[in-house]
Amino acid sequence: MGKFKVFIYIIFFLIANKAISQSIDTVTIIIDFPFGYGEPQCAAHKIVGGIDSLFTIEDLDDYSFKWRGDSVPKLDSLPTAAYKYTLDGTYNIGLTVVQKATSRIINADTSIIIQTPVKLVVPNVFTPNGDGVNDLFKVFYNGINELEISIFTRTGTEVFNLKAPTIVWDGRISSGAQASEGIYYYVLTSDVPGISTNGFLYLYNYDPNN
Repeated sequence: MGKFKVFIYIIFFLIANKAISQSIDTVTIIIDFPFGYGEPQCAAHKIVGGIDSLFTIEDLDDYSFKWRGDSVPKLDSLPTAAYKYTLDGTYNIGLTVVQKATSRIINADTSIIIQTPVKLVVPNVFTPNGDGVNDLFKVFYNGINELEISIFTRTGTEVFNLKAPTIVWDGRISSGAQASEGIYYYVLTSDVPGISTNGFLYLYNYDPNN
């Protein structure tokens, strides 16, 4: 009987020790976009003693998972979840993790911004002749982040400079005179990564009445 009690004690000790050893400090949600800006992939991470590691399928023996938020994925009971959004906006994502051995509940919440990617538009030709068609040289990104452009003649003389969310040039130089027809060089800079660029544009001053 004594050996049996010792055996039972060892079993309970191992179970308790397993629960203690697997006890987590907190849960975090890591988000990635491998399939596009509207399809975030979420992964549950556990912090144990300051060490961050990914929950795996094997953790389903010890924990249960329930994903939630403004939109719920089709599979919401795994350590990972895939969401899909069709409209731009800010969305909430939440996760409830239950430690089965202790019934401890740990919640994690975050939010993501879904925004359609914008493309920098820099025209390479315009005709500032007053006919109402393509009279302005317009550079547009998202209308929020500032852009700065400097435009030079082929000999290096700067004829235009502007810093604004949307660049608009009517083809006139600082004196107010119309810039001469020809090829101009521009340098565009921005604080937005990957937006700064340079290139050439053609100013064409034909008379629409002739």
